[in-house]
Amino acid sequence: MKKTDARQFADVRRSGIIAIKLQKNDRLGWVRLVEKGEEIVIATQRGMSVRFKEKDVRPMGRASSGVRAVRLKANDAVVGADIVHKGSTNEELLVIAEMGYGKKTKVKEYK
Repeated sequence: MKKTDARQFADVRRSGIIAIKLQKNDRLGWVRLVEKGEEIVIATQRGMSVRFKEKDVRPMGRASSGVRAVRLKANDAVVGADIVHKGSTNEELLVIAEMGYGKKTKVKEYK
């Protein structure tokens, strides 16, 4: 996970700019625009999730590689990440299993 001020991407050259430094076997999965006061939810393949405030992630420069967002157990992987918007009271999270089963849960039920 990495938080970088969006203003650092205001002047993009035709050749592009470095946005993140990836290590061997790293993969960029999602990019989300987060505003102050919002929260992030990250879900894993084995049904675990973590919810935290954006202010808990320190800002970094464009060329940094980020920090660990969630510790994964064996045979687990991050499968989704999204934003809980500030001021929302009734947002729900839809989780769909590999075999097509789904469950919708109010975000407030996530710690």
